[in-house]
Amino acid sequence: MPTTIKKLPQEVIIDRLKFENTWWSDGFVPKYYTKMYHRMYFDLFVQTVTKKTLDKPLVMLGQRGIGKTSMVFQTIQKLIDLGIPVNKIAYVSMELPTFRRNTLETIFELIRKAIKDDSKDDFFIFFHEIQYAPDWENQLKTLAEAYPNTRFIGISSIAILKKNGRETHCCRFESFRVPMLSFYEFLELKNSQKNIEFDEDSFNKDEVAVFNQHFLDYINYGSYPDIILAKQKINHTIIGKNGINLLNKTLLRDIPNFYGINRISQMNRFFTLLAYYSGTETTLDELSQTTEISPKTITKYIDYLEDVFLIKKIMPIGLDGKAINNGRFKIYLTDSSMRTALFQPITADSPFLVNLAITTMLAQWQHVERDMIAYAKWDNNELNIVKLAENKTPIWITDIHSGDKPHEDSNTISKITEFCTKHNIPSSMTTTLDHRDIVLSESMIHSFEPTSLYCYSVGRQIVEDNYNTSQSF
Repeated sequence: MPTTIKKLPQEVIIDRLKFENTWWSDGFVPKYYTKMYHRMYFDLFVQTVTKKTLDKPLVMLGQRGIGKTSMVFQTIQKLIDLGIPVNKIAYVSMELPTFRRNTLETIFELIRKAIKDDSKDDFFIFFHEIQYAPDWENQLKTLAEAYPNTRFIGISSIAILKKNGRETHCCRFESFRVPMLSFYEFLELKNSQKNIEFDEDSFNKDEVAVFNQHFLDYINYGSYPDIILAKQKINHTIIGKNGINLLNKTLLRDIPNFYGINRISQMNRFFTLLAYYSGTETTLDELSQTTEISPKTITKYIDYLEDVFLIKKIMPIGLDGKAINNGRFKIYLTDSSMRTALFQPITADSPFLVNLAITTMLAQWQHVERDMIAYAKWDNNELNIVKLAENKTPIWITDIHSGDKPHEDSNTISKITEFCTKHNIPSSMTTTLDHRDIVLSESMIHSFEPTSLYCYSVGRQIVEDNYNTSQSF
């Protein structure tokens, strides 16, 4: 029986490593993970992990609850299937206090002690929630340089590679962004997607009505694969339990740990307000008056919430395409399901439907990490999604509507024509409830598609495009 309290002996940490890495003894990953749904990014991630030309540490980034952990364990099983020796693959959860007081290099040494392997080559080491390791960027870079024949992979729920003065690390890592489920993935997972043709001759409003219900389901609980696959009837209690659990991990654990925020309840109330009004234009002063929080603190909260992938701040541009510096902006949830978790599912007649449809459309573009999105305002006109080129020139627009007759509204066509003509954009997309049409105006092509079908096609195209590419920074 111990008589004094000392530092944890290495044997204890080694035992925990053995406990986490069951494949060292069993030869396979627990079936709990391998039987789970494989994200459409799984094969691409395996390719990225195993490619021979990867000369930088790899970092997987994405918000909590989107399947990063499952993908990592599924990747480990794939490595085993590819013939990688089981004792050359290790998983370490840096979220666990047991490991946090050790450097990444010390943990690598303990892994080799645990498996009794003196070599330093040909390992695949996964550091889960690596942001909990102090100064992890320098640690990971140093480790990769010291052991160039071993593959080190970090997994993080916080986008700390881009902000807080860490831009100097931008060339040290290869990133792999895992976004929330696209609407396309959602339907594939749900196994409800019919091969609806987009050809006008086969367009069927009854089929679109079914698609619209799927879209509403996606808005309400589309980011929770376990709910989608569950056999029991979906209800608010299940959605709330899953959503609140994920939010608590982010708001009560991640943010306090990394940003030293003391007034957690205040920031939680602030986030709840943003979730309810996702997509509503506002200002710092307006938010300050509503919440009784100083503009300076609100600015910090917005930065923090963006860092953990919970919100996205969108800025306005004018008819000339230049930024409007009037202090106004919009904040969107990155995942509309979080609103359902905090409040209640929306219905087809909800006054918030358009904002949440835009929220959902923007979520599809999470799958293209470097895309820049703005919204346009001039006179009494507004276009809610404008894609910008790298030089911040407008190159594409989408205007989201919930009604079924925007194609008959001359003002809608007029404002789109005015903006697109100004920027030599040859075509536009406007979404509707269930109508499809093409309208020609001043040598422009105005396409009209049901919001649900357009969201599906965008999600599918982006996922398929991303399957053949990976991004470095």
